[in-house]
Amino acid sequence: MCAGAISVKYRNIDGMHIFTSPDVKGFYVASTDPREAFEEVSCGLQLILRLNENVDARIEPVMAVEDFLSLIGAGDARSSSPAVVDAARFRFSSRLAA
Repeated sequence: MCAGAISVKYRNIDGMHIFTSPDVKGFYVASTDPREAFEEVSCGLQLILRLNENVDARIEPVMAVEDFLSLIGAGDARSSSPAVVDAARFRFSSRLAA
C-alpha cells in the first residue's frame, strides 16, 4: 500500500455517529459521542489494515476533530446536523509505518 488517502463516510443514524469506508472492506466505527467515534477512526483503520492486508500504516485524519464537529453541527442546537458527510469531503491520509 502506498501513501495516499482513504475515503471515510460519516452518517448520523438516530444519534449514532457511524463511520465506514468504501476503500477498506469491513471497516465500521460507531458511537453516541461524535468526538469519540471520530478519534477511533485512525486506530480502527490501522488495525483492520494490519489484520486483513498485513500492512502497517500510519493513518491520520486530514481534518481536525473540531472541524469535523463543526461540519456536522455537533453541540450547536440551532444547526441541523447532516445525516451523511460524503466520503469525498472526509479523508484520512495513510502512509507506511516506519
